[in-house]
Amino acid sequence: MSNPKVVVVGAGVVGLSAAYILAQKGYKVVVISEYLPNDSYKAPEYTSLWAGAHFRPFPSNSESDVRESNYTRETLKFFKKLSTEHPESTIQFVKGSDWVEAPSDGYKNLDFNYYKDLDNFKVVTGDSSLPKGVNFAASYTTWVINAPLYLQFLFMQLRDHLGVSFIKRRLNSLKEAEQLSGAKYIVNATAFGLQYESGYDPLTYPIRGQILLLKIPSDNRYRNETVTHQGADGNWTYVINRPFDGGCVLGGTKQIGDRDPVPRESEVKAIKDRARTLFPELFVKETENGEKDIDIIKSYVGFRPARKGGSRVDVEKFGSKVIAHAYGIGGMGYESSYGMALHAIKLLEDAITSQSKL
Repeated sequence: MSNPKVVVVGAGVVGLSAAYILAQKGYKVVVISEYLPNDSYKAPEYTSLWAGAHFRPFPSNSESDVRESNYTRETLKFFKKLSTEHPESTIQFVKGSDWVEAPSDGYKNLDFNYYKDLDNFKVVTGDSSLPKGVNFAASYTTWVINAPLYLQFLFMQLRDHLGVSFIKRRLNSLKEAEQLSGAKYIVNATAFGLQYESGYDPLTYPIRGQILLLKIPSDNRYRNETVTHQGADGNWTYVINRPFDGGCVLGGTKQIGDRDPVPRESEVKAIKDRARTLFPELFVKETENGEKDIDIIKSYVGFRPARKGGSRVDVEKFGSKVIAHAYGIGGMGYESSYGMALHAIKLLEDAITSQSKL
């Protein structure tokens, strides 16, 4: 018996990863999405396009944290393989650094899910070059990626080599995806959880992120290191290189429930002010008064799709229709992408197998 048709709803990094796994398993796959990687208009709602996209591990404080941490390790394993087989995927392995001003017990006690499976992990002590106020620091080998080019890579692999078809359409329900595709098996990778009949998961909410894309020299430190600083005041400031000359991401903001798609100058100033102390090596542009400044290409906004209680990865049935949900991962889309998709597809395949036995 041949594998059935599956429709993937959503073409962010999780949806494209799911389509990639399914197509390689031999399923006939259709992807339906309002936004696609080859769109000429780059909507701020297409959050995967604007992501900084790196892997930063974290201690686990809940059951969902443990599950999502496992997703990041599956993705790490996959990216190690993909970076070798497809250098054009833009995955680059670099030094990762965490600088934490007010570390939780998970950092201080080295929670297993924080450091597991990380190459070259070590706690950094006695480093006088660390910014003032940092009370915990660690380094490890991690990855960075050029988010827009990685989406293009997946899109072209799916369309040109794996026989996946795409339908560009805004949907009001998952039922419409079933009707458009003729598939009774659905992977729901819509960021905020589109539902079968209509509407979105009421537990989801946006976290507004604003980042700056910078020019930096080829010999700059941050071409080969990504750093995340967690301030005691709740601000997170990070620097992430985009390989293949995609610039360098400097972020950022985490504004819960804020849906303003327009970059704000006040945020640009706030990010720049923090970075001047934390990452002075980014200030390479000569100004008229002889001082140094960052060289900003553009400021971007995206909406991280978060969910109360953690991401949703489970199976829901409507008669003979089966939906595998994979959404609400917040700012961990790239970090979790392959692992999250893999889990959702396993649940879907288990449901398909169960149906076939009836």
